[in-house]
Amino acid sequence: MLSSLFSGFVADMVLKHVFFILPLVCIALAIVLERWWRAGLGGRLAVLALLLFLAAEVIERGHFYLLVKRHFV
Repeated sequence: MLSSLFSGFVADMVLKHVFFILPLVCIALAIVLERWWRAGLGGRLAVLALLLFLAAEVIERGHFYLLVKRHFV
């Protein structure tokens, strides 16, 4: 009983950041990227470069996660 209560408190501390802070960060990033996009060709190239970098990072981390879970590393 006590361990499940403690786990609930830990989960609450973690999920608070996910459900409250992360959406605010996403909204702020969307505002910044929209301003860059409207700034001209340089801004559009910067937005596209950032999005390509984020996509590559997600793919790399997903691949690493699969390797760790399957113990191939």
